[in-house]
Amino acid sequence: MGLSVSEVVERVRGVLAGKVTLAFLYGGRVKGYTLKGDYDIAVLMEPTCDLYRLGELAVDIARALGVREEDVDVKCIDMLPPEHALEALDGVPIVVNNPTLAFNLKYRMLVELLDLKEGIDVTLKQLGPRGYTHTTW
Repeated sequence: MGLSVSEVVERVRGVLAGKVTLAFLYGGRVKGYTLKGDYDIAVLMEPTCDLYRLGELAVDIARALGVREEDVDVKCIDMLPPEHALEALDGVPIVVNNPTLAFNLKYRMLVELLDLKEGIDVTLKQLGPRGYTHTTW
């Protein structure tokens, strides 16, 4: 039997404390899916996302969980597409040093997602009822 969500959160918190401003466990593990078996963790590093540090965190988290490195997927929240970032921010909190920052990030992602939807709606309206049709030159 694998680790419970609360056990995962406690172990990962031990690795991430003092290294990131925000961290969330999300994805299949939170939803109870264990078929793929990976651990999805989104973090916010300040002042910016550092891929080298991100890789180090993934290695340290894998050790703490007793799993292979390829079973740990650590991503920077602020580098994710809005819908993916929102899923992560709705996950299980691991580290939340600044709740206001978490709220503002979620708000920003919602606005970006609404802007994208509005842009798509405008484009579809411009294309008309038949949608996109290929024309030859």
